[in-house]
Amino acid sequence: MNETRKGQWIYYSLNVEDKPYIQAIMGYLPSLKEKIDQIKNDCD
Repeated sequence: MNETRKGQWIYYSLNVEDKPYIQAIMGYLPSLKEKIDQIKNDCD
């Protein structure tokens, strides 16, 4: 796990390269990229 501090915020990230079971689970999670792109387009 990595930790990055920016002001009062702490961002955490996981190293999943050596954990195929986590990669498999993440493959089932929905991506929000399309929804975020749609919201951005609606705001323009």
